[in-house]
Order: sequence, then C-alpha cells, then structure tokens
Amino acid sequence: MRKLLYILLLSLFATESFSQMVIPDSTFVSYVDSLHLWQEKVMSGDGRLYSVKYFSDSLLTIQELQEQYYYSNGRLKSEAKYKDGKLSGEVHSYYSDGRVRRSDTFEDGYLHEGNCFATNGMKIAYTDYKKDAIYVGGVTALYTIISVTAQQITLPDDEKVSGVVQVLLKLDRKGNIVDKYIVKGLHPLYDAEVLRIVGHFGRFEPEERDGEPVLGSYLLSIRY
Repeated sequence: MRKLLYILLLSLFATESFSQMVIPDSTFVSYVDSLHLWQEKVMSGDGRLYSVKYFSDSLLTIQELQEQYYYSNGRLKSEAKYKDGKLSGEVHSYYSDGRVRRSDTFEDGYLHEGNCFATNGMKIAYTDYKKDAIYVGGVTALYTIISVTAQQITLPDDEKVSGVVQVLLKLDRKGNIVDKYIVKGLHPLYDAEVLRIVGHFGRFEPEERDGEPVLGSYLLSIRY
C-alpha cells in the first residue's frame, strides 16, 4: 500500500548560495489525487518555497509533468511543463523583480521558438533553459561502477522475479547524492542491493536552470 505522505530530509553538504535563491532544507512528497499524480515540494528551513514539481506515477514509469522554482522573495523564478518526459508547451523564467527573462515554446522536447531578455527587456543571446544532471564520466562510467560493484542475488524458487528496479537519486547543487529511495521496487533483496550499489557512486554534473545549478534528481533503472 502506498504511503499517502512521507517526508524526505535532505542533508546538503557545502551548498553554494546564488542570487536570492532559497536554501532548501526539506522535501515533502504527497499524492494529490487518485490518478497517481504526486507532488514534490521543497521548502527552506524558515518555510519559504524553493520549488514545486508534479509527477505522474504509472505502473511502467514516473514522469515529470510540471515544475516551478521560486526566489526567496516569493516571486516565481521559472515554470515549465512536460509531456512524456519532454518539455512541452510554454516555458518562462523571470528576474527577481518579476520582469521576463525567458519565453520559450517547446513541442515534444524540441525548441519551437525561444527568446531570452536582459533586465531592460532587450533580447539577448539565447541559452538553454534546462541541463539535465549527468554522471561525471558519462553513462559508460556509471554502468561500469554498477557492473563492478554488483553482487549476485539468489532467490528461492518460489520468489524468483525479473524486471526493473528504479531508484531516484536526489542531488544537491554540486551534483552530490544527498538522498536516494526506491520508486519502483521488484523484491526486497534486489531493492536493497540497488541502494547499496548507489552508495558507490561519485558525483554528478548538477542539474541546471537558466545556467544556474539547482537541486536535481536522476532516475536510474537497473534490470534483473
């Protein structure tokens, strides 16, 4: 049975501050309706909102649907929507005084039209809105670590299963793993083994929004 509400405490190591962004302290995750839509809300220690994200949760995968990031003054920093895990529709970001910083339109993950603006409203050179977190050394290095550190799991005949374990890694703004939890389990022994393997990972290149590092995540699938 799903837990309707649980709290994940993030211990952030040597975090760097950048212009007017809230320093995150804790994450609250909850299901918000019966259609497997869930919300991840990151708050600062003094109760200020850092970000809100919505995800769809099906039997096959977890996909982000929408995100908003906020300045410490409460103003919206950026907002974006996703479809099938890809940016879709309008993407906007703002300066801390509310002036428009970016206005993009995406379709199936491809940029259809994009504009970036200076604080005076003049158009400036376009830069990408989002940079996903990637493992230092790339996917090859990541799966090399998995292969080297993995231990064989032997299950009783009546418990043998095959499939995928999905683990969600929570990353700080330096790309360090600060939390991890199973989002799609297969068997308690397999789930525990995946969490053990993740403990051997090094640093990721951090996730970015508008060229600035943000708290990010990395969804990893390991097949058994």
